[in-house]
Amino acid sequence: MARLKGFDLLSLGVVSAAGVWMGIRFFEPLVIDRLREDGNLRTDIPVPEYDSNGDPVGSKPMSELRDELVAIQRREKQEADSQPPGSSAH
Repeated sequence: MARLKGFDLLSLGVVSAAGVWMGIRFFEPLVIDRLREDGNLRTDIPVPEYDSNGDPVGSKPMSELRDELVAIQRREKQEADSQPPGSSAH
């Protein structure tokens, strides 16, 4: 029974975390728009801009992010290959 309760707690935790994350992603543009309309939006902190679909403006597409990650991995591999054997950078 303890194993079943552990699984239940893990499932509840995952579902709760996913629900909070999705709720924030859904309601953030709505709340920001309402605060802006009411004139209560703080100007001393950066606030993301959203388009009419609720997507962040200026965000990079996944293909561009993947290309940047691949470039970083290649650079790190080249740096590791260029170090003499036996030396450690870390």
